[in-house]
Amino acid sequence: MPFVTSRPLAGGEVGDDSEGPGRSSRLERFHLAAIVDSSDDAIFSESLDGGITSWNRSAERMYGFTAAEIVGRHSRLLIAEDRRERELEVFERVALGERIKPFETVHRRKDGAPVEVSLALSPIVDAAGRRIGISAISRDVSETNRMRRSLTQARDAAEAANRELEAFSYSVAHDLRSPLRSIDGYSEALVEDCEAQLSPDGRRYLGFIRESSQLMARLIEDILTLARVARGDLVVETVDLTGLARGVASRLERRDPERAVEVVVENWLTADCDARLMTVVLENLIGNAWKFTSKRTGALIEVGCDTGGGNRVFFVRDNGVGFDMKYASKLFGVFQRLHSTHEFEGNGVGLATVQRIVHRHHGRVWTESVVGEGTTVYFTLNGDVA
Repeated sequence: MPFVTSRPLAGGEVGDDSEGPGRSSRLERFHLAAIVDSSDDAIFSESLDGGITSWNRSAERMYGFTAAEIVGRHSRLLIAEDRRERELEVFERVALGERIKPFETVHRRKDGAPVEVSLALSPIVDAAGRRIGISAISRDVSETNRMRRSLTQARDAAEAANRELEAFSYSVAHDLRSPLRSIDGYSEALVEDCEAQLSPDGRRYLGFIRESSQLMARLIEDILTLARVARGDLVVETVDLTGLARGVASRLERRDPERAVEVVVENWLTADCDARLMTVVLENLIGNAWKFTSKRTGALIEVGCDTGGGNRVFFVRDNGVGFDMKYASKLFGVFQRLHSTHEFEGNGVGLATVQRIVHRHHGRVWTESVVGEGTTVYFTLNGDVA
């Protein structure tokens, strides 16, 4: 059914080929009426006392009333009872000439079913500037709101689960670390106090016990770090990445003074990021490069930034053992390792932590490597893409 108004069009208004000064304006009105009738939004007009005076096709689809059923009836018929008082108050303000922003409300279909709508009301004025009615544009936002509510519920559920997981992690960690310290401490005391009474095998077994307890303690601490980086607000500021990287390298050199590693850090590296979390990223990436160049003469680690294509891609590159790229997809999983603990220490949590931090900064991280020639880890921040 075409767009219907309570005032039939005068003869000759539509399709009149006669010449005359009003022909252009009649064609304009016809064109505008066609636009209104073709709109996906429900568009209707009301008199100043609230009676509906026009009704387009989308209004029929949205509300279920045909134009013949609704034109001439009061618009309160469309309003859900619990929203009626407020919406009629808004209608009165518009009728007095006030312009208001679109607002959300609940209307009723012909069958009584509710429909959530975004409603825009505005006064209609004639050529003399007199208010003669109100236009209404109603958009069905039921599905949009349903999705928004679902996303909010999912977010709230995820946050609740994360809080529970974090509490559980800290509880487990506390309960585990205490007995681990006891195992390590008593094993050390047994070696010191009873070494003469222990056989070589006994001393070796105690060494295995201490090594395993210390490894478990490091693993617990790494898991807690991984849990912490997913929580808390980011404190974003302009961070001197050059300074952070050189600080990490200095700490590694002090911890392992026997190593001869050339660390080259590009000058003036900065990024808008969380300094604390970015320190964790660089500690893991430079620490990995330090570790995987340990069997290399002339070890070299480079920290820098590529700016090709206008995007900034940071990297940490080494000339260490490298790995087969067919296993690259495993690198960022928790507890995933490409080398045994006998070759290189570690527990497979570091790169998972790096990925989580980079993702929190709306970036991505990936690797390139050649066996025997080294590895480069690339990452972007704040939406930069490769």
